[in-house]
Amino acid sequence: MTVKHLSSRTVGEIPLPFPPLHEQRQIVADIEAQFTRLDAGVAALKRVQANLKRYRASVLKAACEGRLVPTEADLARKEGRTFESGEQLLRRILAERRKNWSGRGKYKEPIPPYTANLPRLPEGWTWASVEQLSFLDLGFAFKSAEFADSGIKLLRGDNIEPGRLRWADTRYWPKSKMESFKHLLVKAGDIVLAMDRPLISLGLKIARTRPDDLPCLLVQRMARFRPLVDEITSFLFHALNTDRFIKHLVGGQQGTQLPHISGNGIQSFPIAIPPLTEQKRIVAEVERRLSVIDELETLITTNLHRASRLRQSVLKNLLAPR
Repeated sequence: MTVKHLSSRTVGEIPLPFPPLHEQRQIVADIEAQFTRLDAGVAALKRVQANLKRYRASVLKAACEGRLVPTEADLARKEGRTFESGEQLLRRILAERRKNWSGRGKYKEPIPPYTANLPRLPEGWTWASVEQLSFLDLGFAFKSAEFADSGIKLLRGDNIEPGRLRWADTRYWPKSKMESFKHLLVKAGDIVLAMDRPLISLGLKIARTRPDDLPCLLVQRMARFRPLVDEITSFLFHALNTDRFIKHLVGGQQGTQLPHISGNGIQSFPIAIPPLTEQKRIVAEVERRLSVIDELETLITTNLHRASRLRQSVLKNLLAPR
């Protein structure tokens, strides 16, 4: 139950047990001893939590720099075979982009990344911009006056947190008014990113949609990535979770108060693209390691909540009349 406010009179009328002074001292000593142990445990859990966050970032960094699994170039050389390089894959993706273009006016080639200041890549890799790899769709400003009590869920910035969508506070669009907005329907596996205040203490508000998130519509200030080749979606998602992408968005700003980001800023981000077969091995290894991290983080969160309840239990037991 939430109490909005307390008056001084109400506080003054709360009955409190008042033990003898010698007993008070013993109670305080017991509370402080218990709290000292609890504080040490909580501090240890938070240190592990911070280390896991750093490890997650290092796994993604290594994955997107070709240091997590053997490169396709090395394997092909040992096995005496050829392979499709990242550069060849990019040419194939760009051909798909031209083929599937349905925008207005004459087709324009996407802008390649500026590579002068980028690090050297492993053999068989190449640089590509987000714009070269996927179509980026932005949501629509649905009028709140037309929201309904049920219908199609509206995917807003409030519905996304790092790694997943949440629907505790859901707004709906009437099914009867869907005809003009079918292009904004999100599909399972789409990558979605909040463009207003995208960075919070837990990380970047980016996620892949699941079947149970659907159907939902993309709202204004939400971005959707649709890779030109479905097979690169998982690798692209991990690349967009790296600290390098966050730094690209943040620029010179500090902390987690990034107000909003632009579509141009997203599309210009350079991604190192390995051969497709190497991508699959990278994704499998990343997801294996991240699944272990997720389990440990869940365990830590559970124990932090337990420590909070235990603190209240200590106060209740030691301050209760004997």
